[in-house]
Amino acid sequence: MGPAGSELLATDLLRASAYHLAGIKIRPKTGKEELSGILIKRREMRRILNHPMLLCSLRESFVNKVSFSGIVLEKLLPVDQIRLFEKTDIVIGAHGAGLVNSIFLLPQSHVLEIFPPFWYFGCYRKLCENVEVSYQSITAKGKKGPECDKEPGSQLCQIQGI
Repeated sequence: MGPAGSELLATDLLRASAYHLAGIKIRPKTGKEELSGILIKRREMRRILNHPMLLCSLRESFVNKVSFSGIVLEKLLPVDQIRLFEKTDIVIGAHGAGLVNSIFLLPQSHVLEIFPPFWYFGCYRKLCENVEVSYQSITAKGKKGPECDKEPGSQLCQIQGI
């Protein structure tokens, strides 16, 4: 088995083990069920500044098709994050650690990752590929923060200036 096969096996084993520990019994959705979506809300860096407006717009645009809720993952226990993502069909969130939970989505779910201006890091694209979850990304509009005025190539600029 090559490296790609090892990654697929590892992610499947991790997901199956997490489901088992969380007491999750997977059941397929019927065609009549409304889809479930979450918009991840972050407390600190790389926040979606218009989060309430975006959540309202998603709810209005997908009424009777997708039930969207705003979630602060830091408030949930890890086991509750696993349960949440297993039941979720669509995840939208800014680039950050919360998207690692995409490993707990069922195949055929979807992730939309929002990158800050001037930033791209493809780790969640690869993770989604490994767990058979469709993936898209968009880059927000904006300008670099004041940390980047002094040293544009610095690590501080990359972490805080976006």
